[in-house]
Amino acid sequence: MRRPLRAIVILAVLIGGTALAWRALDRQFGIVILIGQSNMEGRGDPADLPADFPTHSKDIWQFTDAEWKLARDTPLPNGRVGPAIAIADDLISNGAAKSVGFVLCAAGNTAIDRWQPGSARYVSCLERIKRARRSNRIIGAAFYQGESDTSSMQDVNAWPSKFQAIVAALRSDLGQTDLPFVMAVIGKINRPSDARFKYWQEMQGVQRAISIPGVSILEASPFPIGKDGIHLTTKSQLGIASNFAGAILAGASH
Repeated sequence: MRRPLRAIVILAVLIGGTALAWRALDRQFGIVILIGQSNMEGRGDPADLPADFPTHSKDIWQFTDAEWKLARDTPLPNGRVGPAIAIADDLISNGAAKSVGFVLCAAGNTAIDRWQPGSARYVSCLERIKRARRSNRIIGAAFYQGESDTSSMQDVNAWPSKFQAIVAALRSDLGQTDLPFVMAVIGKINRPSDARFKYWQEMQGVQRAISIPGVSILEASPFPIGKDGIHLTTKSQLGIASNFAGAILAGASH
């Protein structure tokens, strides 16, 4: 049985709320960081969400540019479904914290170079995380990216070292050298004639081979994709979110 965590920060850049609400949450609040491209941002259809989702709608927060707000009062990114809210919901259900907030740093069609330390996206993400964190401890970061780096073997071969640079920089910049990371290996694809994704399987291979202390690897391949041939369905987003949450909990307990 896992011990409840006093504070969680999910690396995704999604948490919200007024200053008063934040003070009331205090150390019962946890944060998670989410970084990546379109499958982390989400392309699922909201119409396919279960009627009772999420279970803990009053306890899931999203960080905007300046403040925490309840996720239920904040529009979905691009009006579509990603894993963020479901990750938070699962963490609460499993006793990680009474309330969970997330910081979402994700944008479609972004190669890993766009997330390198010192880049505009990295700096913006880091600043939002620091504003969101205050006195709370970030317990985990989820990373789902790589689709846009599969057009050449040069990009594929360079990906692991660039990912390692992101992990090292965030841990250093946030002052948490033991910050757990969970990385998703890119999943299925059904775009046989699209040269932009020529080395998809090779990317899956190098991602599976990554070995960095405190970094867990999970598979996106078991989850079905939609008719566009690349993006996870709503049901798949909920499924992979459960895996992300489980890996975050496991990493935070070590």
